[in-house]
Amino acid sequence: MGASIHFTPAGGAILETPFLQDFVAAIKREIPPRSRWWDNQEKQWHVDPSHAHTAARIFRAFFPGPESFQRPGATEPPTWAKTLYVQPDAPLVVIEAAYKALAKVHHPDKGGNLAIAKQLNLAIEQARSVKSEGQKAV
Repeated sequence: MGASIHFTPAGGAILETPFLQDFVAAIKREIPPRSRWWDNQEKQWHVDPSHAHTAARIFRAFFPGPESFQRPGATEPPTWAKTLYVQPDAPLVVIEAAYKALAKVHHPDKGGNLAIAKQLNLAIEQARSVKSEGQKAV
């Protein structure tokens, strides 16, 4: 199970996480019982708007991955941006730097995974295409 945090339109937070005793302890320590509750059927924490920022801070400390946040009204980032761990509006030089760093780690000749390397190559091609289209439109 992955970890995710969703912000409700009212400003509250819903946290879906694998069980981590330290995470649960932090939630219980920093968010008062009247502002949080556990939905056993859905297996998720619900946090009132008054403590959503605290919940987000705790969540980020335990689950720092880029795919972990989804704000209300926000559009899902393109696949290439998620693959390269960048924001879609990042400059091409930043996107290429992220690609190079990831490619070094996942290159098959360096003991990396071929499937991931192929995903990275596809992602950088898509990013370059999107960025070049954006520059022509200006």
